[in-house]
Formats: sequence, structure tokens, C-alpha cells
Amino acid sequence: MAVSNLVNPFADEIAVPVPNVVAARSAGRRIGFLSNRKPNATVVEQELGRLAEAAGIPEQTLFYEKPSPGVGASAELLDQIAAECDVVMVGSADCGSCTSWCCHDAVELENRGLSAMVLCTAAFQPLAEMQTAALGRPNLARLEVPHPLGGSTADVAIDKARTAWPHMEAWLKQVTASIEQTV
Repeated sequence: MAVSNLVNPFADEIAVPVPNVVAARSAGRRIGFLSNRKPNATVVEQELGRLAEAAGIPEQTLFYEKPSPGVGASAELLDQIAAECDVVMVGSADCGSCTSWCCHDAVELENRGLSAMVLCTAAFQPLAEMQTAALGRPNLARLEVPHPLGGSTADVAIDKARTAWPHMEAWLKQVTASIEQTV
């Protein structure tokens, strides 16, 4: 039997699951997208934001970027997103360290009361599952797109976003309905 070890990109800490507190959120209608600036991450997130707006889901769509895919988002940026959004997509997870950091950022945002989803390529879905479980959020939502994003043209990346949109739309409607029931 093969044994897999997961190595986190930050100091040894035990993840303590924190309940996702969404009762104080408006109605799930402020959608944020946190890009790690990997090639095509912002392109995909902008297309998903456009599709969400066309479906009439958000009252507001907000876009954020962190400086690099190889680091976590700053506490200040995470706090800003938590103050301005109800739900958030973090992406893109299409290599080892960026997958770990996307998952870490998404968990940190959920710990601040948001519902989060990680934009993840198929090749890195297993790592994302292991990472979110290790961080205490085994059921954190993931939007899978075909691998790679970074080696694709912008048009191909947009097509991948459009193909994945129905899954994200269903998640957004579920999260919005859940928040509306608690408000």
C-alpha cells in the first residue's frame, strides 16, 4: 500500500476546524474573486464573474489579486475580502505550491465567515482535496477545469470557464439560498 505525505508550505500548525459563520452575511450577493496571478487565472475568474452577472446572481462582483501564486494572501487582503464579500472564488490551483496556497487562502476566508470555492485544474484536484482536509475543511467547494490553465490561450481558458460555469452557478445558488434562510 502506498503512503502519501502532504507537505504544507507554512509552519507546523494543527488546523482547528472553525464553523463557517454566514448568518451575518447579507444574502450571498456580493461575489469576490481572488486571483493568484497564475497565467489565465484572472481571465477565467473574470469570465465566471461575467457569467454570474448575466445570470443575475450577484448584486456586486469584486476582483482581487495577491502579488504571487507562491505565497498566501496577506491578512489585510483576506480581511478586506471578508468585509466586502459574501462568497469568494480563489484561484487558480494548477501546480503544487499554488494549489496549497489557494486552499489555504480559501480556508482562511471561510474562517472569516465567507463561503469559498477553489478554482482547480483536474490534475491538482487530489492535492486540493488532501490540502483542504489537512486544513480542517474537507468539504470545501472546488470548481474543476481541465488542466492546464497556464499553458492555454485566453480563448481556451474562457471556454474552460464557460464549460465549468453550470457547476459554479449551482454552488452560488445553493450558497445564496442557504444564506438567505439564515438572514
